[in-house]
Amino acid sequence: MTHSSTPQQYYASLPRKHFASAAMIFNDDRLLIVKTSYKEGWVLPGGGVDENEGPYAACMREVAEEVGLTVTSARLGGTAFLNTNPVRGDIVELFWICDVADRGAVKIDGHEIVDAMWATRDECKQIMRYGLGFRTLAVWDAWSAGRAAYIENDRVF
Repeated sequence: MTHSSTPQQYYASLPRKHFASAAMIFNDDRLLIVKTSYKEGWVLPGGGVDENEGPYAACMREVAEEVGLTVTSARLGGTAFLNTNPVRGDIVELFWICDVADRGAVKIDGHEIVDAMWATRDECKQIMRYGLGFRTLAVWDAWSAGRAAYIENDRVF
């Protein structure tokens, strides 16, 4: 902070980051993925973190909204930082490994989410959007090895 700026001016000058939460819900060796009406390819249930909402709460809300499931617990499986999109700006994406009340109760709305499936790792690699698919598999691999993943601009650390 410079001596001539107020704390408000200083904080207003800092770069803004957008946060997103992605839910990884497993059914044995299959992962729940969804197809949206507004993006190409398959993605994880999830979305942006709203104002005054934490990433954990956003994950729970998005899962309920998109696939009708109730998250009973979630553990942070990975974090990704992306600054390659000049339109959206910087994004911090949090991947949550979720337990849900009833995996068999997947219910899509048919508007925002038009399809859902339990996909194998190979299916995820083939049909998910490239960047998200790469990050999802990196988190899946790290979680399987008993650790969390950190990804920065599609480079795993």
